[in-house]
Amino acid sequence: MMKTNIDAELKRMEREYSRLSRFYSDFRRLKLAADELRDRAATDPAAAKKLNDLQALIPQGAEEVGRRAERDIQVLNAALKQLQSRLKHIVNNQTNSTAEVKI
Repeated sequence: MMKTNIDAELKRMEREYSRLSRFYSDFRRLKLAADELRDRAATDPAAAKKLNDLQALIPQGAEEVGRRAERDIQVLNAALKQLQSRLKHIVNNQTNSTAEVKI
């Protein structure tokens, strides 16, 4: 029962990490699109308007948002690895305890 719960929790964490990674990838694509808008803004009034709208949505700037997102992903990745390690340790200890009882 405990192993099933641990396995389910590991899978849930992996799904969450994958979801956050997809969000980060989507953000990177949006950032590239914003860079293209910035390049075209000098000659294209529509691009300039879209860029102004984007800057109003993200007043601190896409660069800062990107840095924060990258730090968050790194922190989550480290936490996930620590938790996976702890859970595997718990599972191994339970397996060893069960084996000792059977002897």
